[in-house]
Amino acid sequence: MVGVLLVALALLVKPGGTLYVKGEGVELRSRVSRGEVLAKLLPGTEVKWLGPDTKDPSWHRVEVGGKKGVVPMSSLTPHKAITEEEAAKPPPLGPPPYAADPAYLALKQLTDLTRAQRANVAAHAKTAGLPVTR
Repeated sequence: MVGVLLVALALLVKPGGTLYVKGEGVELRSRVSRGEVLAKLLPGTEVKWLGPDTKDPSWHRVEVGGKKGVVPMSSLTPHKAITEEEAAKPPPLGPPPYAADPAYLALKQLTDLTRAQRANVAAHAKTAGLPVTR
C-alpha cells in the first residue's frame, strides 16, 4: 500500500514541489519516529517536499520555515486545505456548469419568450406537424 501511495505522490509532485499538511498534531521531526520535534505544523501548512525518507518510506523529508525534517507520509496532501471560514462562503456567482449545454440553451430561450412569441412558436410547430403541449 505504501508503494502505491509513493508512486501516486511522485506523479503529482516532484522533489522541491509544494505539498500541504493535513490533519491535527503533525510534528516536524529531526528523524523518523522518535526524533526531536522541530515544529508542530497546522493543517494547511505549505511544505517543500524533498522526497521519501531513504530508511523508512512511510516518512517523507520536507522543509518548512527554513527547517528540514520528516513527517509521516499520511499527513501530506497535494491539495491545500480550506478554512471553515472559506468553506462557509457562498460559491461565486456565475453561470451554472450546464449553461453551455445546447439543450439547456434552447429550453432557456423558449422559457424566456413572451406569451406572443410562444404562441408564434406553437403555431409554427403545429404547422410542421409537431405535437404542441401547454
